Amino acid sequence: MRHHKHLSRLSRRSRLTSTAVAAATVAAALPLALAPGAYADAPGEPATPDLTVSELSGNQLRPGEVRSDSVTLTNNGTVATDGVTFRLRLTRGLAFTAPVDGCTYSTVGDKVRQAVCELDVGIAPGESYTVPVKFRVLKKALMEVVEYGTSRTGEDPGEGYDQANRRLALDTASSADLVATGDEATGKPGARVIVTPSIRNDGPGWIQNNESDDHPALLVNIPKGTKAVEVPENCKPFGIDGPTGPSEPGHPKYVCQEDDYTLEVGEIEAFAIVLKIDKGRRTDTSGVVKATSNYDIDPVYDTNKANNKATLSIDVQ
Repeated sequence: MRHHKHLSRLSRRSRLTSTAVAAATVAAALPLALAPGAYADAPGEPATPDLTVSELSGNQLRPGEVRSDSVTLTNNGTVATDGVTFRLRLTRGLAFTAPVDGCTYSTVGDKVRQAVCELDVGIAPGESYTVPVKFRVLKKALMEVVEYGTSRTGEDPGEGYDQANRRLALDTASSADLVATGDEATGKPGARVIVTPSIRNDGPGWIQNNESDDHPALLVNIPKGTKAVEVPENCKPFGIDGPTGPSEPGHPKYVCQEDDYTLEVGEIEAFAIVLKIDKGRRTDTSGVVKATSNYDIDPVYDTNKANNKATLSIDVQ
């Protein structure tokens, strides 16, 4: 029979931040026989721990709330852990609560917040250790990701995901408003003019699609009677349902987006395009620009479609 006891306080090294680890419960030692689910190491191989981490429950969040949950570390191996390194990563719409001794905080990758916490705990074969996980949901939260866990041996988890190092995509009850802005220019037949359409995020959520390559973009229709003779590198020709190749002049339609595929709240991405007015053009002309995705699929988070389109106007003199 297993006997559980509650640890009233953590050791100096295991006092984890309220964002990752702040209290724990540990199952008492089992008999010498392997616990259910454990395995024996292959002959000649060194005995090792084999940790698994349970999954966080639920994936729905509301901006402004504090998420309090926990995960359980279970040792299915044949020897106890010599401490555990537990790591928690949050995308930029989430944030840690007050820091606590025992964790090191940093920012990695694309502004991802990270806490690495050292647990001075030996989890024996068959035992479990419960780790609270806590973080704040910021006002700008929209499409977020939480990465949490350790390695199978309890050491640094490194990169990649398995049963010990997990990833959870989160949805929030929020939205983001994509806005297209056009431009106008004046020129004579045969002249070159510059137009600078743009896309803007009016929030309240920041935009980075972590689960798909369908990213925010500006679709630009070149006004009839003009030709795009210079286009930015991040404006690619658009075919029937997506980009068709690298940037080059001469196409009737382009899809433009920044390389990081990200739009913070209030951020504006503008794209300067040089147009040449046809020599035989005698009347004004225009083209439509649209805030959409790089596949021209209206994003579900953009609930205000009224400002998604604007006009490129060319006044031919």
